[in-house]
Amino acid sequence: MMIQTKRLVLRPWTIQDLNDLLAIANNRNIAMNMRDRFPHPYTREAGEEFLKLFGGEKTPQEIMCVTLNEKPIGSCGVFQKDDVYHKNAEIGYYIGEPYWGNGYATEAAEAIITHGFNSLPIERVCASVFSGNDASKKVLEKLGFNYDGVFRNSVFKFGEFRDEYHYSVMREKWFAK
Repeated sequence: MMIQTKRLVLRPWTIQDLNDLLAIANNRNIAMNMRDRFPHPYTREAGEEFLKLFGGEKTPQEIMCVTLNEKPIGSCGVFQKDDVYHKNAEIGYYIGEPYWGNGYATEAAEAIITHGFNSLPIERVCASVFSGNDASKKVLEKLGFNYDGVFRNSVFKFGEFRDEYHYSVMREKWFAK
């Protein structure tokens, strides 16, 4: 599966992307805004494990390689939740630091959210952003997400507590824009 936007292509990750993945993911400025399952340093072994789990068309979760002119520049995914939250999905994304400030995260997130609403039996997409990541807050606000609230000092990352800001958008609002 591929998703084409104005400037980007979102496609499955492949083993051929390993070196590009390592070049963009092994960055403390990215890792500081990700959950701990996104390691830092981002080693070759971590990259190989990620591609083994999520590379190719076989993955049940939609974790896509974000490419610009066929070069991987980031990752974006939408993940359906389970149990009583099964009508919800969570979005996650990152763009390599050399590509920041160009609107690529917004463009990729918009595409994957639309894909999520069209392919998953969900009614809501949510996202959480750690304090200090104002660029990611702006992405969600540009996309029309509602600010749902903050969990104070709920994240402990790199030896310090950080707040976690919660955002969401409902299906009917997404398609009404």
